[in-house]
Amino acid sequence: MELGNHQEAVRYYRREWTSPLARLKLARAYALLGELEKARDAYTYFVEAWADADPELQPMVEEAKRDIVRLRADFSR
Repeated sequence: MELGNHQEAVRYYRREWTSPLARLKLARAYALLGELEKARDAYTYFVEAWADADPELQPMVEEAKRDIVRLRADFSR
């Protein structure tokens, strides 16, 4: 991701499909590639998996929720 190769990032993070953190990174990669529905699905997985995460992790969950809302707005255009 940091090198700008978002397609390679998707391939990498898809292999780690059971990891919520990998799903979060996958969502970001999909969003950067313009694959908004896939991004939304990956963000949703992360949000649901971490709904009861420790309080110090909740800012990540809240950010992912905001990203879902933003993607819905982008998707409806």
